[in-house]
Amino acid sequence: MGWYCESFKLKIKKLFFIFMRYFCNQLNFLKFHKGILLLIFLSLFLHDNSFGQIIKNAVVVDQLDVDFNDLNITDMIIDTSGEYLMTTSNKGVFRFDGEILSPVNEIFETNLKPFYSSIISIGFNQWMLAGQGISILKNNTLIPDTTFLGGDEICIDLLNNGMGRIYALTNTRLYYRGINSQIWFEDTIVGLEGASQILQNEGLIMISSKSGLWVRSTSGDWNTMKTMPVISSISFKNNLYVVSNNGLEKYEDSLWVLQEKDLNGYHNFLKTKDGLGAWVFGESGLWFIDDLGTCTRLYTQGGLMIGTINNACENGSGGLLLAEEDNLTLINSPSVWYDLRTLPYNAGKINSISIISKDSCWLSTSLGFFSVGANSFKKFPNPEGGISIGILHIPGFGIITYGEFGIVKWNNGFWENIYDSEWVYDAIAEDGGIKLLTSKGVYSVLDFNFDKLEFIGTAFEKIPTRESKFKNDILGHSSFGLYNKSNKRDLNIFLDPAIFIREVDQSSEKSGELINIKLGIRGRSDISKIISLEYQLNDGLWISIGLGRRIVLQRLKPGKYELRVRAEEPYTDKLLSVSHYIEIEYPFWRRPEIFLSVFSALFILIIIIIYSYSKRRIDKNKWLKEKSQLERMAFRLQMNPHFTFNALESISAYILDSEPKQAIVYLQKFSSLMRYTLESADQQYVFLDKEIGALENYIALEQMRFDSGFQSVIQLDPEIDRDSLAIPPMLIQPLVENSILHGLRPLIQQKRDDGLLKIYFIIHPQEENSLLIQIEDNGIGRKASRSNNTGDEGEKRSAATKILSKRLQAMSLESGFPHKVFVHDLNAGTRVSLVLPMIRNWEFSD
Repeated sequence: MGWYCESFKLKIKKLFFIFMRYFCNQLNFLKFHKGILLLIFLSLFLHDNSFGQIIKNAVVVDQLDVDFNDLNITDMIIDTSGEYLMTTSNKGVFRFDGEILSPVNEIFETNLKPFYSSIISIGFNQWMLAGQGISILKNNTLIPDTTFLGGDEICIDLLNNGMGRIYALTNTRLYYRGINSQIWFEDTIVGLEGASQILQNEGLIMISSKSGLWVRSTSGDWNTMKTMPVISSISFKNNLYVVSNNGLEKYEDSLWVLQEKDLNGYHNFLKTKDGLGAWVFGESGLWFIDDLGTCTRLYTQGGLMIGTINNACENGSGGLLLAEEDNLTLINSPSVWYDLRTLPYNAGKINSISIISKDSCWLSTSLGFFSVGANSFKKFPNPEGGISIGILHIPGFGIITYGEFGIVKWNNGFWENIYDSEWVYDAIAEDGGIKLLTSKGVYSVLDFNFDKLEFIGTAFEKIPTRESKFKNDILGHSSFGLYNKSNKRDLNIFLDPAIFIREVDQSSEKSGELINIKLGIRGRSDISKIISLEYQLNDGLWISIGLGRRIVLQRLKPGKYELRVRAEEPYTDKLLSVSHYIEIEYPFWRRPEIFLSVFSALFILIIIIIYSYSKRRIDKNKWLKEKSQLERMAFRLQMNPHFTFNALESISAYILDSEPKQAIVYLQKFSSLMRYTLESADQQYVFLDKEIGALENYIALEQMRFDSGFQSVIQLDPEIDRDSLAIPPMLIQPLVENSILHGLRPLIQQKRDDGLLKIYFIIHPQEENSLLIQIEDNGIGRKASRSNNTGDEGEKRSAATKILSKRLQAMSLESGFPHKVFVHDLNAGTRVSLVLPMIRNWEFSD
């Protein structure tokens, strides 16, 4: 089915921070620097729609909590007691009991601690180690072998051929001796250089080296089977593989055929139980090679590629122990492989599975319905009408799902209702029909005619248990997702069962929270799976946990406890019990009275902070509104003297020119304009009709001043009611004044009479409920006006515009509606656009 295993190396770095800036500022407890704090949580999920891609496969593993202290593990072996012996390249030899790494004693004439590269068993409780020369480990003491011909020469690898001979390999030489002998001999290999590995295959000794793959025949002759550099070699089921600079190559028909280019660097291997497959581990991670030669890269459960694996060994109970660069990883059941696409983060928790064939199935999960095939992974909608309990494939009929809605069938892209009388809790296909478990009992449906249900009984046992097996393979699901199990991938199991405590999850000795204790049984899985366990705290009763391998302790009173675990009868006397000591002490802050006092104080503090914040916000809004009103009135008072000064200047000119009638007319219009200005000084809005009247008076005054040197046009959109629409008073006048003085007056000075001022009042075509006012002239434009710095075209000309901008900002802040002004340069002249909210009389009269 193509669901391959992956080892698990998933490190999650959790960064937590508490952001209390406002609260601390309110209380003046702390001061924080302003900035941005980022919380980064990295996870990588790989998805693919092709079932043959290897990134979709995972295995559930445990990462052991072991203090490596910069150890670089080079080799591992498991002894008859179930403990591991580990060699390192930097800190000697260690023993690992599943929880603690402890060093092995060494006896050397110097203080230098040599590195070790390999370890093999040479007898009962005796091991040989390679490193700086050869050493023997016996009775937990490590002694150098002074009879080794190579002396302190660096030894790369060791081999026990199982026929009474031991080999020791250096970079350029091969030594051997009898297993019960103390005399070493050298096996001369002319041309051997850069040796890295020695192994045995069907009676043949092979050496991987920079000078090629060397093979020793049964007659004792050495020849090169491959002349190119070989980093390591792999052999199982009469198949020979090498790892070269090209990748993984297989020897077929006297030729080397490239199998996998991404498998490169130094690697070693472990055979599966039946010898038909092999786990390959090394610099490029963890791989699996099956009996057909298919090479599959193994990934972590999260889809991440596994890094360098220094070494691996069987754990004695059907699992793999991996030594990575900075941790130990245990695969408890490497024969169970999960499809990454069906892991909880992708397909959700699987509630039901319907097997169609070994290569395809339907899933009912917490996220919906999925069909999984050899080259597909597709999601389907949920049926309507309630909760779905399960899904079932009926050959010759189709896919159905059952639950609160009864039974529905997938038919041409939608769920078709075929039975909706009541809840259906379970269903199973039988010859020519279906058996249903409903709230009323068990029914049989023949020929899929749901109008005729035959009552069978009320016992749930009437529905038989279902299993999905395909020869030696099993297809099923768990909380981790959809998995496939094959006996071909099981590892060799060779130890007698032994109980051990695998992990204790206790945050601290002073924590009163849950304590999770994971147990394990080393040895043959066929026996360990049927052994029930029980535990005892101090001298209390023995409590059975059955076949479970986890003990959960909670709400223990403060004190010291001794936890003892043993096997139940009939295995009690065959397995030694194990003990673990637990100490519980509640911290000061976990006492109920302290917690209640702190909680009450925090609650009161939060109420005070919320009240203070709300009151300050209300007071601030009130202050801002009053400030805006005062600024608006101040800006208007600044504008009135500006155009008043210009008007008085014109009246003075008429009097000096002895034109009393013109001066009287001018004075009447000026007085009407001043009256309007004074009356509207304390008003926020005035009717548009009055504002237009004031503009007409002002424009008439300017036309009299410039001796009718320009014309003016005021146009009003027919949809605008000038008697009900309101705008801020004296807002348009400064813009009209700028157009006349800075745009049209230079034309008048040039003795031109074609100056034209246009004022439009229209409903804004793009912005809803907005009034668009445009003041347009055909004067000299802004650029030419800036170069004219005589008279009041200098600093005075921008005063009105600046005041207007500030006034618009104040009105926007006060009202909450946008007040905007835009200036556009025309080919001849300038256009100023003013955008105001449309205010009716009933809106501002209140």
